[in-house]
Amino acid sequence: MTAGAGFHQRMSDFLAVSFSFCGESMKVEQVAIEKVKPYWRNPRKRSPESVKKIADSIAAFGWQQPIVVDREYVVIIGHGRLDAARLLEQKKVRVVVASHLTPDQVKALRIADNRLNRDSEWDAGLLLAEIGELRAVDFAVALAGFTEDDLKRLADDIDEKALEQIADTSGDDAPFTADEEEQGSTSGGNGAGDGSGDGSEDALVTLSEVLTVQQRGVVNAAIKAGKQRQRLERRGDALFHICEFYMEENNA
Repeated sequence: MTAGAGFHQRMSDFLAVSFSFCGESMKVEQVAIEKVKPYWRNPRKRSPESVKKIADSIAAFGWQQPIVVDREYVVIIGHGRLDAARLLEQKKVRVVVASHLTPDQVKALRIADNRLNRDSEWDAGLLLAEIGELRAVDFAVALAGFTEDDLKRLADDIDEKALEQIADTSGDDAPFTADEEEQGSTSGGNGAGDGSGDGSEDALVTLSEVLTVQQRGVVNAAIKAGKQRQRLERRGDALFHICEFYMEENNA
């Protein structure tokens, strides 16, 4: 038995652990998976890909969060973990029985748990820094729940915010003129004025425009659709294809 497997086995040997939560004494139990029942009207649905991510996390890190159930062992919090345990063909799962909650409180908590975590957002810069440190030690980043496509979208978000800051501080709401565009195309291969002097049409340049919030939402949605349909990685490539399509459709 490997050291990791031994650790997980020792953790599984704890059949019950008591702790206090908001003044209520609660107990973590290990029960047969057949005893735990999903809520038949659970309004939150997960894709198979999402369940697979949870299963991979449980397999890598063990059970760090028990499933919360009511007196009848119907799931309040943790439908994804239950599905993941089934995917892993586990015979037992860890649960906390919230026997002190009324039926109305159970219903409200089930909704709140699915809703409240949506009120937070990622700090993309800090997140990518954390991911970078994991990559530096060859840690499997996928176990953190992010795919390469997810990370590319985060990088795009950072680039977009940087361009917005440029637009906000430039004091010039006018779009690029032909002269500005020509000047930008010779500013360097990375669009940041690196002095490389590459004036070819394939040189990368930055382009910023000032939009309303509503306009930005439409543009972002169009770019996202363009990236998906054309299987492109860069936002700029998607924007180019959208503009090219518009020019062709209007014989411009």
